[in-house]
Amino acid sequence: MATRRSVRAAVAAGVGVLLAMTWGGAAAVAVPAAPGDGVAAVIESYRARIPGLMAQKHVPGLAVALVDGDRVVWQQGFGSTDRDGRTPVTVDTIFSVQSMSKVFTATAVMQAVQSGQLDLDAPIIRYLPGFTVHSAFEPHPGQRITLRMLLSHTAGFTHEAPLGNNYEPQPGDFDAHVRSISDTWLRFPVGTGYAYSNLGIDLAGYILEQVSNKPFPAVMRDSLLAPVGMDHSTFDRAQVHARTDRAVGHSADPVPPPVDVPMTAAGGLWASAADLARFLAFQLGDGTVDGRAVLDAALMRQMRTVPAPDAGAPAGYALGVARTRWRAGQYLDLFSHGGGGYGFLSDLWWLPQLQLGIAVLTNSTDHDLQGALALGILRDLVTRPDSRYHDRVLGLPTQSDVVSPTAHTCLHRTSPNGSRPLRCPRPASRTRAGPATPSGTAPERPAR
Repeated sequence: MATRRSVRAAVAAGVGVLLAMTWGGAAAVAVPAAPGDGVAAVIESYRARIPGLMAQKHVPGLAVALVDGDRVVWQQGFGSTDRDGRTPVTVDTIFSVQSMSKVFTATAVMQAVQSGQLDLDAPIIRYLPGFTVHSAFEPHPGQRITLRMLLSHTAGFTHEAPLGNNYEPQPGDFDAHVRSISDTWLRFPVGTGYAYSNLGIDLAGYILEQVSNKPFPAVMRDSLLAPVGMDHSTFDRAQVHARTDRAVGHSADPVPPPVDVPMTAAGGLWASAADLARFLAFQLGDGTVDGRAVLDAALMRQMRTVPAPDAGAPAGYALGVARTRWRAGQYLDLFSHGGGGYGFLSDLWWLPQLQLGIAVLTNSTDHDLQGALALGILRDLVTRPDSRYHDRVLGLPTQSDVVSPTAHTCLHRTSPNGSRPLRCPRPASRTRAGPATPSGTAPERPAR
């Protein structure tokens, strides 16, 4: 990697460098940046500040990846995998990404739709004939729930299942966890509102198991992780335990956080910064990897479209991904998913219009550093006048729509009778939906 001193010297000399990285995590040689390009200066500023910010927030380890289209601009590990400080974090160190897992599970569902295995709008009893759930609003809600509703949190499920939830010390069996969903009660009539829930995504993952006839971790590996090139990432608990380059979660709880997450499809992915860079490139490429279509672009657009009951809204929760409107010179479509709990906080953000994306992973909770860094870096890159991303903003068509960037995503949720908007309370649980967002940077999103 180019040393900090060499980068500073180049910036001071007005030359600038671009920290181009190889996919494997090893640094490539520094290459000259365009004259006046402020990207290298922004990166170097954060490289210098991150260790101090980690110390202030008591974060043992952190990894970041910044992507421009199909190219990694910057990826780096900071700190250590554990508080003992013996093992440094690298770009290949795997972290539990918690609810960020949902965007991966949703993507795999869309791949199954592409292959004809699944239909987004068919009742899920087509794939799970015996599925039932309690409702005070209608006699047979399971006959109306669709995969689209599962992925968008509009089926009405509560946040936790009786088995395999955030409050149990043991993760339990995924199949038993899914079966216990039938013992829960819906919060509103099917399809009439929004309530963030792990249960819908876990049901979607279980359906993938059934139609693929193999365990969910294997489905994810074969259909998505391997084709994207995420060779260090896995949903497989045994593989996680076997990894030596694995971050350890830290929290204020005196009991050490468990390694295994009970909600496998909704929160069970472990991934590295280098692998998330590949996933960002896949997102920015509208489903292509090295010229190969892993997901059809039309299905990618469906994933990013907010469904009923707020169909087509410019901000809200789409299919496994949060959509916001971000003010940066003009309003931009900003997509994201974060995750938090069991000693980890993570964020993933991308701006397709600018071909820019970022991932930040941390191995502790009780801080907002992952969100502050991710959005701070994006904002500095986009608003700095000598940055190529600022030039890209100026080159975009002028937009006439105005959506408040401080509007909470959950304002799109309605009460059970659909008569009034409700704000989303932050659940007192370990696995949540999106990052804690610094004030004044972007809309808040539903609690993880």
